[in-house]
Amino acid sequence: MVAVIPYRKRLDTLQKAERTKALINLCAEIYVAAEEYHPSVYAKRTRYMVERSDRVIAVYNGREIGGTIRTIRLAHSMKKELREIAIGEIIYTRIFEKVAHNQRLAEKTHFVYNNSN
Repeated sequence: MVAVIPYRKRLDTLQKAERTKALINLCAEIYVAAEEYHPSVYAKRTRYMVERSDRVIAVYNGREIGGTIRTIRLAHSMKKELREIAIGEIIYTRIFEKVAHNQRLAEKTHFVYNNSN
């Protein structure tokens, strides 16, 4: 796993929180796009990730502005395999099934995408 961070201070901030520090520590490599923040650091980070990826997975809310849509467009322009996961209002439904032969409860979680807004 490779961590691709837009600028050095962002990495410092991420390393202060235990959860993100643990993830960063699992990475084989950490790439920092720029030493200091500048509005272009996110585009530089995105290009680095897409160029080095065989497949791009975008969790996308349908907005036509922002970093995710720019990443999707870049992936298309570079002819990368792309998988878009639509999000919106996610409704969780839990179904419990009793398994007759061992009396265990199996829990299934279903995700329903609802973009009615």
